[in-house]
Amino acid sequence: ILLLRRRVKVLEERFNGYVYTETPATINIISTSAWVDLPYTGTLDPTSVGLEEVSGKLGLKNISQKPYLVRVQATYDGHSLGPNEEMALRLVRNGTKIPGAECHATGTANGVIAKLHSYAHLVVEPGDEITMQAANFTNNGDIAFERGKMDIFRLAGV
Repeated sequence: ILLLRRRVKVLEERFNGYVYTETPATINIISTSAWVDLPYTGTLDPTSVGLEEVSGKLGLKNISQKPYLVRVQATYDGHSLGPNEEMALRLVRNGTKIPGAECHATGTANGVIAKLHSYAHLVVEPGDEITMQAANFTNNGDIAFERGKMDIFRLAGV
């Protein structure tokens, strides 16, 4: 019975968050293939538990006192300001890239939106910040950012 009660308590414990921004802006790219933070403090969904928005970066921070195994999904919509430029998105933890959480898409200067989507499973420790970075792999041209969002959801396990 004690084991069953413990298992139910773990299943009831919530840890999830969603942050977004829908404010178009320009991502200033400093050089070809250089990663830059998406410099937008997002709006935190009121149903978020154990997470808060990261000030000055699009992402979420673990404000709980526990580590959690999570699924992270992040997207941004944007287009390049030059013709046929390769844009990229990646997830980072505390400023360090998360292996396997990078994607690329080609954007066009005529306003055709490219949708970039990154995904990862990882353990977030107390205080960890999971944020988004962008790059232009064609040249040092800026990116027209349209909207972005991140979702962190607790998985069974840790």
